[in-house]
Amino acid sequence: MRVLMAELSRTVVLCALLVGGFTIESVAFERTEVREPCRAYDPSRQPFFGDTHVHTALSFDAWVQGSRGRPDDAYRFAKGGEIGIQPFAEDGTPAKVVRLQRPLDFAVVTDHAELLGETRICATPGTEGYDSWVCRLIRFAPKLGYIAVNSRVYQAVGMPRYSMCGEHGAHCRALAKTPWREIVDAAQNHYDRSALCGFTSFIGYEWTGMPDGQNLHRNVIFRNDLHQAVPTNYIDTPTAEGLWGALEEECLDRGDGSGDARRAAWPHLGDNGRHGRGGHRARSHRSNGSLGVSGAERLLRPSPSGAGASSR
Repeated sequence: MRVLMAELSRTVVLCALLVGGFTIESVAFERTEVREPCRAYDPSRQPFFGDTHVHTALSFDAWVQGSRGRPDDAYRFAKGGEIGIQPFAEDGTPAKVVRLQRPLDFAVVTDHAELLGETRICATPGTEGYDSWVCRLIRFAPKLGYIAVNSRVYQAVGMPRYSMCGEHGAHCRALAKTPWREIVDAAQNHYDRSALCGFTSFIGYEWTGMPDGQNLHRNVIFRNDLHQAVPTNYIDTPTAEGLWGALEEECLDRGDGSGDARRAAWPHLGDNGRHGRGGHRARSHRSNGSLGVSGAERLLRPSPSGAGASSR
């Protein structure tokens, strides 16, 4: 897990298709939203440079390490704007201001679905739970708080939420809706729907688990604005199979006539293979390790194919 600047500096290449002066019937993919066709259309595939793994101050790890950038700041930075980085002075002046040498073509803010509510509580004076022992520990000794919270939340299965979250975690779940709305709104506001097609922003989040130190991280990215009401998180849904089930129910099979809520979900930055030591294979599914035909089909449904269309 890295802070905003580290994430935005790691670019990835996505081969996508841009729509130009062609009718919907003539393009090589199905458009799932109303927008202007892109003027610069090439029927061949083109490389576009962007970032599919960005954390902001809404993520616990980035906030506790001193990041102050919000989703709106992240997208402005991705589009070539300046951003301040930590440490910050008492008056909010950053240690330095940086910008990319070349603006990105696309980006996704994928803040951690876990601890969205808890982070808001600990970072917002006057909020119920702000003076809880865990929040005071984090603010007084950020490094110690980071280790304590990460080891409890991300490296365990079935661990109850902190008492500040209220009965059954309802308080934290309710407060998580506000940062999620901020993430969604920022993606919508920075998406260039004009014929220029200068920048594409996707709605997304990261589902994050680290049982026994083994990375089970998935970046979930939505093709259009038909997204989940709240992101699925590892605390409440600690298996990849549970994540796929939630995405099926709330996106592919929503059944409300709202259209196609396609999404992609994949391991971020190859961490699952490099650091996971293969443990994710056993822990990602049912407790008995049996996947079966239906389980295999479910895992295949959220594949990234087609989700990279720059016109969404």
